[in-house]
Amino acid sequence: MTSSRERPRDVLDGPEVAARRREFAALLGEFRRTPVLVPLGEGPGPDDERGFLTADLNGIRFILTMGGPSG
Repeated sequence: MTSSRERPRDVLDGPEVAARRREFAALLGEFRRTPVLVPLGEGPGPDDERGFLTADLNGIRFILTMGGPSG
């Protein structure tokens, strides 16, 4: 818990934040090394090919993927 005297910058540089950043970096690295299948949607993509299957949520577009048995 932070005291009212602590500046926000002090909180952002704390050991808990550093640990969470390392954990996120490890998770992101694992994701980058994991093969995924990207299904194609019915809509046209570049060069009149079928495009990626996507979904929009609150102004953010997601590319939908499928993982293997553990994903």
